[in-house]
Amino acid sequence: FGLRRHNARGYNVARFTAVLLNSVLVMVVGVVVLSIATVNVDSNWSAFCTEGDSTCKYYEVPYKPPNASLPLECDRHFRYGKSGQHLLSVSDFALFSALAYESEAGLQHGLQRYFPGWSLVTSRRAGLNTTAIEGESSDWTTYFEFWDPENTTIVFAIRGTNSMLDVLDDLNIWGPAAIMQAFSIAGPSLSNAVAESVALLSTVMYGESMQKQYFSHLLAHVQNRTAQLPDRMFYITGHSLGGGLAKLVAAKSQMQALTFMAPGLGTTSYVVYREHMLQELRRRSLTIMPENDLVSRVDTQTGITIKTDCDGNSLHCHLLYPTICNLLQLCGSGRAGEAALALPCGTCDDMPCPKGQQLRRAV
Repeated sequence: FGLRRHNARGYNVARFTAVLLNSVLVMVVGVVVLSIATVNVDSNWSAFCTEGDSTCKYYEVPYKPPNASLPLECDRHFRYGKSGQHLLSVSDFALFSALAYESEAGLQHGLQRYFPGWSLVTSRRAGLNTTAIEGESSDWTTYFEFWDPENTTIVFAIRGTNSMLDVLDDLNIWGPAAIMQAFSIAGPSLSNAVAESVALLSTVMYGESMQKQYFSHLLAHVQNRTAQLPDRMFYITGHSLGGGLAKLVAAKSQMQALTFMAPGLGTTSYVVYREHMLQELRRRSLTIMPENDLVSRVDTQTGITIKTDCDGNSLHCHLLYPTICNLLQLCGSGRAGEAALALPCGTCDDMPCPKGQQLRRAV
């Protein structure tokens, strides 16, 4: 770092480091206090409205036949069904990720809206329906498990940052990588060897794979399911924090991860697992990265990345439904011969609700 005596640049780096670490400490303390205050607070938010209500309307998304002029993200499809005759698109996985933010009633309603015939098999809402043994762990992950109508395919959807506890998970898991990125901006770029050393030191100081504890129940559940049902097709998806966790789990569980605005894992995967997982991540993960989204620029991305357009600010470009609307506008529903896809009013800018009322877009 050039922290030699009488080296002005070294003193500047030292000052920056002290300010940065103290800022992180203040942030962590604030998050912990707010987390304690918001534990077990359930959200009744839902993007869906009640049919027959004067303010409710659903818009059918048209199908666009495949052609060479469609963007790359429109050409990615993933098979399911007994003979693999059905297809899931990238936008379908984005819709699964959006369902993870729904209330219990909204989730059931939305699942049949978006994916008729699919069933919800496992629902784990952190702090709400965990067992006594689970409650003693550090895992505050919220995730859901969906089965297709023919029981051939399972999709795991992980909720992203939706509470202060989720923010605390973000800091605990991606903090080392974010701090090293900040050092690289203020001083010399850190080599991979230095990054590994810092990651190893972080792990040694705070215990064996401390970061892995924050999604240990999720990882165990997914691995148990794949062992129990080896003949099934498995996919995992998520947005933001949920997408990052999806990629971490996919690397250990031999399944494909479709993620949205998720942080990278170039350094974090080593911090979590204390081994190089880059090859597995390159083979098994896809990340949608809208322009101006900052979260997906944290750490180094591995695997397939698809950059999409977004003209809004960083907060808007990190929201999930604007990305879903963009994908559906470019690619169409992608459901040839399947049940039509319809979105509730207010989710997209070109889908206004009757009487000018808009639903609250939270994700």
